[in-house]
Amino acid sequence: MHTKSLIPLLAAGLLSFSFAQEVPTIGLNKIAEGFAAPVGLVPFPGTSDLAIVDQAGVVYIIGKEGKRVEKPLLDVRSKLAKLNGGFDERGLLGLAFHPKFEETAKVFVYYSAPLQEGAPEGWDHTSHVASYTVKDQVADLSSEKVIIKVDQPQFNHDSGRLLFGQDGNLFVTMGDGGNGSDVGPGHVKGGNAQDIEQLLGKVLRINVDSGDTYTVPKNNPLVGKPGRDEIFAWGVRNPWGITLNPDNKAELILADVGQDRFAEVNVIKKGGNYGWHIREGLDGFDADDKRALGVDKPKKDKHGHDLIDPVLVYKNRNHPEFKEDSEAKGISITGGDVYTGKAVPALVGKYVFGDWSQTWAPGKGRLFVADRTGEKWSMSDLKVAGSPDGMLANAYVTAFGKDKDGEMYVLTAGQPGFGAELGAVHKIVPATKD
Repeated sequence: MHTKSLIPLLAAGLLSFSFAQEVPTIGLNKIAEGFAAPVGLVPFPGTSDLAIVDQAGVVYIIGKEGKRVEKPLLDVRSKLAKLNGGFDERGLLGLAFHPKFEETAKVFVYYSAPLQEGAPEGWDHTSHVASYTVKDQVADLSSEKVIIKVDQPQFNHDSGRLLFGQDGNLFVTMGDGGNGSDVGPGHVKGGNAQDIEQLLGKVLRINVDSGDTYTVPKNNPLVGKPGRDEIFAWGVRNPWGITLNPDNKAELILADVGQDRFAEVNVIKKGGNYGWHIREGLDGFDADDKRALGVDKPKKDKHGHDLIDPVLVYKNRNHPEFKEDSEAKGISITGGDVYTGKAVPALVGKYVFGDWSQTWAPGKGRLFVADRTGEKWSMSDLKVAGSPDGMLANAYVTAFGKDKDGEMYVLTAGQPGFGAELGAVHKIVPATKD
C-alpha cells in the first residue's frame, strides 16, 4: 500500500447487527506492512505474537502491535520453484503449528518446490508439506522432514491450506492441478477433483504423529474402499481459506474459488463430494463450455455419492449475465473465519470473508459477512469506514486470520504479483468518529 494507513478509523460507533437491519461499519487498523504477498496469519503458540506467511517464501513474526521480529521464523525461498516476476499461484502457501507445540516444537508448511525427479514430463512443480523444529521462534532448516509430495501439472490452483483438527489430525487442501475447467495436460477425463484415485482437488486428513512420514486415520471415509485413504472430501477446485466449523469441529468451512460464474463456501463433511468439475456453485458445469448456462445439475457422482451443495454462493463478475448492479461480488473469493473476538460484538458468530478484487487492476478488494443460520447462508457487504464505495482502494484481499483472543485481521497485497513489498496486515476494529 502507498498510504500510511489503508483505511482511517472514521465512522460513528458500532451499529446493532442483524441481517434484517444493518451490518456494522468497521475500521481497519494497519499494524504491519512490507510484505510481498501475505497469505496467512497464525497465532504463535503460547504468546501474543503472530506468524505472517508471505507467499514469496518467508514466515515473519510480528508482535501484537505489529513490530516485526528481526529474524524470520522460516525462510524457504531457496527451496521454492522459480516464481514468476508477475502473478503466480505458487510459493509458500500454508502454515500450521502442531497442536502440542509446547511438547513437539513442530511447525508444518506447504510450499511449491521444483518438479521432483520421476514426475510426469512437462509438469510444472511438486508441492511439499514439510515439518520443521522451532527453537526461540526460529525454525531449523536442517530439521526439515517432507511429509507429502504431490506433483502439479500447472502453476495455478495449488491451494495449500493447512489446519489441525480438534482430533489432532492435519487437514491439507489440494487444488485440482491448475489450467482451467480441470481439463488439459495432467487432468484425467472427468476431472482430477472427481478422481478419487489421486490427491488433486481434495481435502486430505492425515496423522503426522505416527509412521515415517504420516499415517492415515482409520476413520477416513475411503479406508477399505476404492480411492486414496488420505482423502477426507473431494470435488474442490482451488480452496482459498479453511477454518473449523464452530458448530461441529469435525467439519471445515472452506471457500472455493470458482471458474468464471460462481464463488462458493462449503461446509466440508467427511466423505463429501462438493461437485467440481461437474458442478459449479449450485449449477451444473460443462467443462467444454465453461460459461454455459442451463447445464443439467447432477445429484450424484459416478460412484453414486451424493453431491453436496454449497452453503453460500455468489456470482463472479465474469459471469455471462453480469450486470454492474447485479449480485456479482468479485472475481476470486478469499476465505475467512468465524469472528469470536470482543472488539466488534455485532460480528460474533458470523463468518467474515472477502473477495480478492473486483478488477484485475487496480486492486479493489471487498469484505463480506455471512449469517450462518440455516442450510443456505445470507451474506452482506461489510462496510469499511472511510471507504465510500466499500472497496479497499489499491488493495487485493489475500487472506484473513485470528489472534489468540479471536480478533480478526485482513491481509492485503498491493499488486497481483511479487514485484514490490506492498502487502500489509490490518486489524478489524470498531469504527470510530473522525
